[in-house]
Amino acid sequence: WNRSDRSGKKLILRHFEEGCDFQNYSNVVDFVKGEEIGKCSDNQTVIVRNFNYLYDLLLEYVSGKDPIVAGNELYDGLNKLVFIDITLDERDDPQQVFESMNATGMDLSEFDKCRNFFLINSNNVSDELLAAWNRIEQNLNEIWRNLHIDHIQIQNKFFYAYLKYHKQRANSTIKLRDKSYYNYIKSYINRYNDGDNRLMLNFLNEVALLSEKFNQMMLVRDPDPSINTVLQRMQYLDNTQFWPVIFALFLERNNGGLSNDDFSLALSAINSYIIRRAVCEKDTRASTGMSKYILRQLTSRNLMGQNKSEIVRSCILNPTVPSYSIPNDSEFQNHLYSLSYLDKRKLITTILWSIESYLRRNLNEIDCNNASIEHIMPQTLTQEWRTELCSENQNEVVEEVFSYWLHKLGNLTLTGYNSTYRNSSFEVKKSVRDEDSGVEIGFNSSAFLLNEFVRNCEHWTRSEIERRHSYLCDICSNIWSMPTTTININSSIDDIEFMLDEPNQDSDFSSCVFVDIVINNITIRNETTDSMDFVNSVVRYLIQNYPTDVLRIAEAVVIRNPNSSQHIAGQNDLISTTLISRQSWHELDRINDRVIYIKTRQQRGNFVSIVRRDFINIMSQCGIDLSNVV
Repeated sequence: WNRSDRSGKKLILRHFEEGCDFQNYSNVVDFVKGEEIGKCSDNQTVIVRNFNYLYDLLLEYVSGKDPIVAGNELYDGLNKLVFIDITLDERDDPQQVFESMNATGMDLSEFDKCRNFFLINSNNVSDELLAAWNRIEQNLNEIWRNLHIDHIQIQNKFFYAYLKYHKQRANSTIKLRDKSYYNYIKSYINRYNDGDNRLMLNFLNEVALLSEKFNQMMLVRDPDPSINTVLQRMQYLDNTQFWPVIFALFLERNNGGLSNDDFSLALSAINSYIIRRAVCEKDTRASTGMSKYILRQLTSRNLMGQNKSEIVRSCILNPTVPSYSIPNDSEFQNHLYSLSYLDKRKLITTILWSIESYLRRNLNEIDCNNASIEHIMPQTLTQEWRTELCSENQNEVVEEVFSYWLHKLGNLTLTGYNSTYRNSSFEVKKSVRDEDSGVEIGFNSSAFLLNEFVRNCEHWTRSEIERRHSYLCDICSNIWSMPTTTININSSIDDIEFMLDEPNQDSDFSSCVFVDIVINNITIRNETTDSMDFVNSVVRYLIQNYPTDVLRIAEAVVIRNPNSSQHIAGQNDLISTTLISRQSWHELDRINDRVIYIKTRQQRGNFVSIVRRDFINIMSQCGIDLSNVV
């Protein structure tokens, strides 16, 4: 690894067939041509190519030719060579050694660890296993090379999205974190592998299949043209949070359970959800919650046999959490009408490109690389434009039109000649020619269909801007239309109502969320995007109505080991008067100037069951009749 190389390039261990490394060693060290050491004939491997390069440098130097590298530099370089010999005995774990010792001097990526785990650590790597991994690498490599994005980032995002889907489908309790997803894969394979690599092969084959679908999604090359139309619009949206859902839909479609039309409707519904909430300035964090909700229903046993596209659309239209809702047509149009490029540049850019894609159906027909946003009425109000704005109404208040409409959708378009147009008059912008070639490059000859409306206008006044603005807003309503469905997902989900202290409660709560809790005829509803907010509301109710008991319960916590934040809860693992851990606990309220801390990070597993247990412990100690808690 060249430490002076800022590009971040590094060596990566790759699997080769048995005997290949020994052959490389023989070629480099033992190769003899006659009685002299010569160049190796097999130059297909990096080791051999590096040897031959060094051989050529030395040959040039000793033959008296003008060397590429000076003798002292060559000598210094040879002195820096380090040979490392690592020998493992039977007690050593090769995988663990590989993870902790990287000869490149750089930390291994999660992807590197996965490659080594599947190809080096498995028993008798088969051709099928190697072929599956190679498919994954080829598909992901093609994406980052074509889109010019960081390869480690795309690898990590792809694997993490797939594993979120896999974890939900498998109902796995193994921890999954975005920056250490390798640990999830290793734990899952080691826990369930039967020793003959069948589980590993099935796992990799599914990842390989999805990597191909992911490639089609990112590079817009689905076999069905109608799907590509939707995928094209997805390129301008940040839909990463919905990748696990999209992966589930891809697999369902591949298995024959979803038609192209249904697949397109589901993708369009997700697009509409993202863009409508963005335009209406809704909390973008809800996308994470909505994605989890949809994924939970797609993998629910209660909904087996239901059309997956209908499930997606029903979830979007009927969320269990009100703040997850999709804005209706009226709200969407109102916010769209007042949307300003000054405040939402990225969103406006997304909208304009999506409109062009909608009008054209195929953006490959035009050169998109040099295009940018153009203000038809320029951002500098020249005298020519003052005259233009008054061309149809001499009493027009120019400053009012300029300040209100300058950054609105109706005055914005796409062009590849922004620097040429500048503050030119409307007439010049329509017919301007390139100074060098003399080719007309104005709106009249623009390749963008967004400019067809502009081309047909003789003047550019308030009237034209308003008409074009309404026209583009109507197109947006067509592109991101409100989803429709024939089912109500909530009617297909069983509501589970139970007494808090009901004995032998064995219901499966793994896919459940709290809707509300009734304590002594007082209802506390769950109306947040965070389940812990609901728990906080319940505890605040207890603090207000049972302050003495809550304080006594919170004070009962005993710290076992302050250095490791271990504690003995004494029938309480939720509240404390001591800040046990700054990472997992936070201040909730106060009782008589005593701070009440609450645990914010519940242990992994069945959240509803865990919180139900905590409620039973605390409420029973408060003297509440648990038969009155539902």
